[in-house]
Amino acid sequence: MATVAIAATCFAFSNPYSGLGACATFAVIGGFAAYFHTTGFVVANLGVATLCAAIMASRLIATTGDVALTIATLVTLASLNIGVPFGILSLVHTLRTDLQGSDRDSLTGLLNRRSFQNSVYQLMMLHKGPAAIYVVMAMLDLDNFKQLNDTLGHAAGDQALVDVSTALRENCRPTAVIGRVGGEEFVVADIDTAPNPAKMAERLRQAIDGTPLPVTASIGTAGAPLETDSARDNLQLINDLIRTSDMAMYEAKRAGGNRVSHYPTLLPPAGMEPGATDIEQ
Repeated sequence: MATVAIAATCFAFSNPYSGLGACATFAVIGGFAAYFHTTGFVVANLGVATLCAAIMASRLIATTGDVALTIATLVTLASLNIGVPFGILSLVHTLRTDLQGSDRDSLTGLLNRRSFQNSVYQLMMLHKGPAAIYVVMAMLDLDNFKQLNDTLGHAAGDQALVDVSTALRENCRPTAVIGRVGGEEFVVADIDTAPNPAKMAERLRQAIDGTPLPVTASIGTAGAPLETDSARDNLQLINDLIRTSDMAMYEAKRAGGNRVSHYPTLLPPAGMEPGATDIEQ
């Protein structure tokens, strides 16, 4: 509508030079479209601006015969109507790329903690419905990782982290959300038809055990039904699953590592540490 209104205003000027100069206003709409809308809106606005400028330029030449003035004005208009919106498009693209990069761990390319939680929330919203479905979480911590660093060096430790992240990607379903939430700590969330992702966790354990460098993982899992549409409740559910799977992971580590433990209760009281009998091995 704004583009049409500007075009009507340009044609309303009795002085063709004023009408031609008014075509510079299209640059404002183009910049707005570049920031808030898609490239298609920018191109459409530029097309209308070009048409209006061409008509007003022909009127100006017919009235005054001043070709040089007309060409100079058209060059100025082209600079504004092309430079402003496409400059903003480039800026938005750069900012979007930087923002996406800030959501990723620089070494492994996995999601960081903040973006992991946001992605799990989006996964839950995508799969909410009447069917019985569960959100499952697996917390993984590499065993004796400090010893690996001390023995083989930090370069080997970094390579081990990259190998583990690759193993996680290759052995999780496409729906899974994978993140690195600590130095040697990873987390996986997915949607399942059962609250205990035993097969997934064991598959991940074996995949990590099979990486080139000598590294294993202690894995803790937890699950809960996806029963609410409340954003606040779902965010709390994510935090609870992270907490309970973390508890189960430490139980697996205390039991010797390179194993999977499942926490059977969804919401233990905050601060309560489970005993060995509370965890399913």
